[in-house]
Amino acid sequence: AEARMWADKLNKQVSTSFYRLLIKQTKEEQDKAADVILSALRDFSCHCRGPYFFGDEFTLVDIALAPWAVGIRMDVLRHYRNFEIPMNEEYERYH
Repeated sequence: AEARMWADKLNKQVSTSFYRLLIKQTKEEQDKAADVILSALRDFSCHCRGPYFFGDEFTLVDIALAPWAVGIRMDVLRHYRNFEIPMNEEYERYH
């Protein structure tokens, strides 16, 4: 149940904000969507218990996060919105 909760949270916050960031035309709306993505990734990182979300076990939560944190979707945001996950300690697990 906890894994489904986290997967749903990632989907609602990261996935939805990804599309908002991509389609919104004003800088203010884009910044707001980017902030939601970064906040969700920080929250996720704070709750990780190891190399995978629940420690050594690869679960639904990791599957839900993978396409949004490391993959072509972030390349799309980098190209069209100049968005990148910051290169600092808070986000080190995404680099």
